[in-house]
Amino acid sequence: MSAKGVDYSGTDLEHGASLKLWSGGFPIATYGIIALNVVLYLVSLPMGAEALAESNGIIPSQLTPITFVQSLFLHIDPIHLSINMIFLWLFGRKVERALGPIAFLLFYIGGGLLASFLHVAMVFTFLAPMANTPIIGASGAVSAVLGMYAIWFRGDKFQVGRLALPALWFFFAWLILQIVLGIFQIQMVLSGIEAPSGTFQTGVMHVGYWSHIGGFVFGMAAAWVFASHVEQKGKKINVEVLRREMLLRIAGIIEEFTKADEDNPFGYAELGRVWGLLRDQSKSVSNYMHAIDLYRRESKRADALIVLREAMTIWPRTLLPHDAAFRFACYFETLGAPDEAVRHLEWIADSARGKPEGEMALLKLAQIQLDRLGRPDLAIKNLDKLFTEYPQSKWAELAAELLTRAREASDVQ
Repeated sequence: MSAKGVDYSGTDLEHGASLKLWSGGFPIATYGIIALNVVLYLVSLPMGAEALAESNGIIPSQLTPITFVQSLFLHIDPIHLSINMIFLWLFGRKVERALGPIAFLLFYIGGGLLASFLHVAMVFTFLAPMANTPIIGASGAVSAVLGMYAIWFRGDKFQVGRLALPALWFFFAWLILQIVLGIFQIQMVLSGIEAPSGTFQTGVMHVGYWSHIGGFVFGMAAAWVFASHVEQKGKKINVEVLRREMLLRIAGIIEEFTKADEDNPFGYAELGRVWGLLRDQSKSVSNYMHAIDLYRRESKRADALIVLREAMTIWPRTLLPHDAAFRFACYFETLGAPDEAVRHLEWIADSARGKPEGEMALLKLAQIQLDRLGRPDLAIKNLDKLFTEYPQSKWAELAAELLTRAREASDVQ
């Protein structure tokens, strides 16, 4: 029996085809689990099946946390091992490619644990004579893989000779068989037809059908949960795509408007805003600057200041290149907001220390503090800092003139 290839690159589950959470290739977790099971089986051979089951299996009357995990990777005989590993190989690879190796491994162990918990619960509720009977093997975890496969890849077909059988037929028949045998097991116990005479035996009374059922149901539920998550994520992605397309169209319309009226600052300010929403910093900042320049040309300082503050809100100085941050800071000074200019220039002087922008920030700071704020003491401090940090400054002559003026102003004060 082999599963026909099915495209699982989409997220449309309506027709049972496919889901892709992970762009994985080689199913390393599936092959790793198979290899581990085979190695542990070979290592445990000297113990014998009964000793292995009694020391490492889950015994409801003698529960220990470690056995819930170790029992998932141990098997009593070659047939037991082969059946579980063949099913894991057939169905696990495709599920792992959808989930990714780490998520698949966690899902595999989680499915096995939940399957074991259900088995123990059923023993205490309906199968008391099996309280001393150990169960061991990967059947519960493998059943979880089958459950997830049955949901995500229900459109697959299995090739049996010339027949192509729908995957759902196989999973439905398998699940019905487990339920029938599980109910029959309970009925046998309730009727007293058969009771275990030893701790480890084989036969209908000693198979964990309810762990198979529990693992399968867990796998189906997990598939639905993951599918719902992916569908919601897909919807969010679609919304973002639509939002971006809409903003790009708006930008195109506004650009046509600015071509028709090149001296209208409103259009450039709107373009700055739209490109800001699209997170295109270069286009956003350049349009904001153009709008500010046009408002200044029209002597509309208040409007220019509004646009400048909006630009600095969308693009905080920490996100801007130092040259753009410096130009914005200079705008504040020319638009009558020297205190705001000083605040931004001080940040540039510190964050761009050793760079041309840091050097120019110190010089501009001193000029504003001297000429606009009447603080020659602060101007002197920043100019001294300029000469210390930039001894070869190309602005040395201008800085010296400012320093002379600042000292004279300080003496007068």
